Amino acid sequence: MVALLLAGCSDAHSAADRSYAGLPESGNVPPDAEINAEPIAIWIEEGESFAVTTWGSSSCPAEPTSLETTDAGVVDILFDTDAGGPCTADLAPMTHEFTVPDDAATAPLVISLRGVGEAPLQLMLD
Repeated sequence: MVALLLAGCSDAHSAADRSYAGLPESGNVPPDAEINAEPIAIWIEEGESFAVTTWGSSSCPAEPTSLETTDAGVVDILFDTDAGGPCTADLAPMTHEFTVPDDAATAPLVISLRGVGEAPLQLMLD
């Protein structure tokens, strides 16, 4: 039943390669990630793929709808929450995995998140 609920939340138009509930399954997750409940980014495979974890309603998670590289080599990810019905008021992690775009600067990789807070948020992977 839970798998069906999670599958129902996934968006066929997601910009992510893969999305799942919870913290990243691989990589070096900061030890205070669950305490802070703030977006994080980690390398899955350095220079090749990365994961972004956002926090919000587990029944209406934010989905990445577009991924673009700016002229400065910044990876810009737009998130959208399409609440088609009532959403739970919990604070749960949702992880999205991405392939690094060919035209992104990877040393360091700068990721701009829009739609997960009041203002765009920049995360950096060294």
